[in-house]
Amino acid sequence: MKSGLQCVLELFTQLALVIAFAAWRALWFGIISTHSAEPFRLQSMGRVMGLPFLFSGLANFVQAPLIFWTLDAQIGDFTWTLLIILLVSVPLPLLFVAVQVKQRKMGTVVARTASIVRAESMHMTHALTHGTACGGPEPHVLSAAVERSRSAGREGVI
Repeated sequence: MKSGLQCVLELFTQLALVIAFAAWRALWFGIISTHSAEPFRLQSMGRVMGLPFLFSGLANFVQAPLIFWTLDAQIGDFTWTLLIILLVSVPLPLLFVAVQVKQRKMGTVVARTASIVRAESMHMTHALTHGTACGGPEPHVLSAAVERSRSAGREGVI
């Protein structure tokens, strides 16, 4: 919807979209850092967040020349452009698989997932007790539900 509204050629509509985008971006980066802190810990969070930002920046630098090449040399045929983009994106799933294999060997995935499911994680308990930005259940309501779940011997909160 936001992308469609950018085509409206009225200054106040575009100004409202810029403000909405700025607010969304601030919330998005807050969510990214909060989410990254739990599974990756603070010691490696800079690397975990820095690498995607680095590669997305490099992709943005390559994007404009690639489009100009497509429009000029390829006469608007995006077939080679799409194939190049596809080939560049192939190593990413391979990286995910390599990280999962390494974590399985170390046993960290199972331990962290189990602690999150049991709501033993401080971050998860904090997220559960504080609800959403728009409001949610009061902290004492959710913390009581977590305690009831633990005392009942259930594996998960939900």
